[in-house]
Formats: sequence, structure tokens, C-alpha cells
Amino acid sequence: MKLLFVHDHIFYSSSDGNIYSTGCLPQNIWQRYLYNFSNIEVIGRHGGEVQNASTSFALSSRPSVNFKFVPKISSPLAYISSKKTAWKKIFSCVQNSDAVVARLPSENGLMAVKAAILLKKTYSLEVVACVWDSLYNYGSIIAKIYAPLAYYRMRRTIYRADRVLYVTKHFLQKRYPYSSKASVVNASDIELPTLDTAVLQKRFVKTYTDKIIFGLIGNYKTKYKGIHTAIEALSLLKNDYDFEFRILGKGDASPYVNMAQKYGIADRVIFCGSLPNGNPVFEWLDQIDIYLQPSLTEGLPRSPIEAMSRGCLCVASTAGGIPELLDTEYLHKPGDAKGMAQTIKKLLQKGNVWKVISERNFNHVREYQSDILNKRRFSFYKELRNAMER
Repeated sequence: MKLLFVHDHIFYSSSDGNIYSTGCLPQNIWQRYLYNFSNIEVIGRHGGEVQNASTSFALSSRPSVNFKFVPKISSPLAYISSKKTAWKKIFSCVQNSDAVVARLPSENGLMAVKAAILLKKTYSLEVVACVWDSLYNYGSIIAKIYAPLAYYRMRRTIYRADRVLYVTKHFLQKRYPYSSKASVVNASDIELPTLDTAVLQKRFVKTYTDKIIFGLIGNYKTKYKGIHTAIEALSLLKNDYDFEFRILGKGDASPYVNMAQKYGIADRVIFCGSLPNGNPVFEWLDQIDIYLQPSLTEGLPRSPIEAMSRGCLCVASTAGGIPELLDTEYLHKPGDAKGMAQTIKKLLQKGNVWKVISERNFNHVREYQSDILNKRRFSFYKELRNAMER
């Protein structure tokens, strides 16, 4: 049985023909579908061939998974110019598949759902973010104008679906409600290994008067992760605390280098480049005291969950499903640098209870361990397969 997975994700290729992901869709993620389907065809966009793909990106290729690429239609102008070409390819792929999983928000996903309905194919949705927040915070005037229409299209598509998986517990469900007839499950997109309490024993051997190491994981290319907010916020604390801010990510960091110089903390900001998912990232997080997630828009971000699983303290924005992870006293409004600085300062003043907060964060993310989430996912996709066989 053949499953078609559809999203707007940008994949890259290497000279040996392997396909790579920026990290969101590594090869291990396909196993959750292969438990119930014999092979998968993946529709996305192609970012081109990259010479050092194996060191810069996560391998997405694996046996029983094939990739097909369509032109960009994720902006209004691109949608107008490339709609016909993309529709023909997506329609053909849906026609030649037994079932469809459309990950939203994505223009490819919406198009695949339309084709599935026309062809009477069984489909399921994965809702991973809010399209309104993404477009409105993108910065483009055209994107802001398009946001209401994109929101309406995604909301209508979700309400009409028979099967919906949300990565949040409450946020996306409230923003994009499902119908009473739908089969619904919540399961974060994270693949978190079984937690080991040994990581807590390595925490806080230093005192809160020592240098504080802040950390953030986010692509330098977009503003979504709020790196600019974090730099501005930390600059407000530069005279009161000794700290270092480490940023793990891909892309051109020069705009943020310039920003750090402007705010007078260039000597305290370190751009660490990128690391493969899994243990290298966990080892990096083990050196971080306070993890920052000042996102402008989110579904349920993976990085703070990973950070909490390593016992990190966390300060984050209220974007998307983040409030499902942290108490309100550790949250600030998206884009509010002053509010973020105040939140960090309050946390720094609680040095005597950092261990308690760390243990709370660690225990809270136990429910995101892969063995727990995989049971929900297996049942959800088994239901998709069973619906296809009826």
C-alpha cells in the first residue's frame, strides 16, 4: 500500500542522489508511516543540489521512500504563476496513491486534499502550525494581506476532514476546530528518546553568580524564531550579569552579527553553526543553562522540549502551543524584548530554586517521549489504512 505525504518542505540533494532535510523531516520520521504502509511518496520543494549536504543537513532518504518535487506555490505570486504545473503533478501523485497525508499549513497540502476529494481518496491531516501567524509575521505586505484568506482556507479544510492530527494539546485545536465526526489525536512532531535522570545530576554544580550560558536553536534565515528579540533583550541585561549567548542554526548569521554589535554584546554572542539531530544537539544543550525560545509564531516547537529533557531552564514567548510547556511566569509576548528581559531577570533572581525548576521541566516533557507518542501515531495511521481498505 502506497502513502502520499505532502508538504511545502524544502529538500536538498547531493551528488550521489540522496535527499536531505533542514531537520524537520529526517529519515527516521518516515518510520511512523511505514508501520502501516509499504512505501511512501513524498511531495515537497527542491532547494537544489548542495555540495556539503551530508554535513549541513539531515539525511531524509531511506528505503521505501521516494521524493517528487513541485514548483513553489507558497506565496500569492508564485501560486498564480506555478499553480497549473503543481496541480498536474500533485493530482497525478494522488491518483497513483492509496491514501494521502497532508501536512498543514502548506499550499501543496491544500492542493493534495482537493485532489483527494475529487478522486475519492482517503486522506488525513497533520496540523503543525498556524498559517495566520506565519504569514502575518513574515514581514511581507503581500503575506499580511493574504493571511486572512489563507487562514480561512486552512480552517475550512480542517473542519471538513475525517481524520486530524494536531501537534498541540489545545492551541491549534481552538484556532482550527474539527468537526464532531472527525477522528482526532494530539501528538507532537518530536522524536524524543527515553529520558535519563542522570542528566539532572550534571546540572547546577555552579552557582547563579557564575557566567550564565543562554542558548537558542533557530534558522538564521527567517525571523520566526525571534533571534533578534533575544539579542535585544539580553543587551538590556549586559550591565547586570555576566553571560554568553550561543545560537545553533543554519544560514547567513551576518544580520545578527551586526545586530549584536549595534547592541554592544558582540563579544558575548557566539554563532555555533549547525549540528546533526540527536546526540550532538543534546550534548550542545547540556552546556546551556537557560534555553530561549522567543518565537513570533509556532505550532509546538521541538527545541524547548529537547532543552527541557536535558534539564535546561527555559524562557519563551506565548506563541502557538508554547504555553502548554511552561508556566506563565516564564513567558513573554512575541516580539517583546523588554518583557523578555524582565522575565529572564526574574528567573536569574531565583538561582536558589533552579534545581526545582529544572526537575519540573524535565518531568513535564516525559509525555513527549517517542514510545508514548508513537502509540498514538500508530493507531492514527492504522485507522487511515483501515479506512482505505473499506
